[in-house]
Amino acid sequence: MSTVRTSRRVASVLRHDGDVERTPDGWVKVTEVLHRLGITRAKLADVLAASTRYELDPHQQRIRARYGHSIPTRTGQPTEPPTVLYHGTKWSSLTPILRDGLSPMSRQQVHLHTDPDVVVRRGAAVLAIAAQDASEQGHHFYDVGGGVWLTSAVPAQFITRAN
Repeated sequence: MSTVRTSRRVASVLRHDGDVERTPDGWVKVTEVLHRLGITRAKLADVLAASTRYELDPHQQRIRARYGHSIPTRTGQPTEPPTVLYHGTKWSSLTPILRDGLSPMSRQQVHLHTDPDVVVRRGAAVLAIAAQDASEQGHHFYDVGGGVWLTSAVPAQFITRAN
């Protein structure tokens, strides 16, 4: 099985499987993931080497997805964001977002990124988020690593088109 396919399976267990025992902040025993997916530690190591989406605890006994959960998971402590963050979306979603703002939809948080070139791959329209201004107005942002930031929502007043 390819590393990409295995990574998708790991993501499914860590982000979406409500039957997996986890801590409130998303940690799952590595042995549980290996057992559920029928993979080896070496295959899991390949997945971890290929992606910043997951993290192991310092003792390498637990693993969690940094973001993308559809089940409630604590994000950590709010952090002061960069001045601007970016979000990619479909052109058909542009008008409603500019009017109503960004919401997490089926996820727990809105995903933003520090690099506009990364988000353009996920959608044709790129939005610039005035993250520092939003933070100063009381909106919380969470740095989950790999250039990815999370927030509960972004009001329209902090959103402009970047392309």
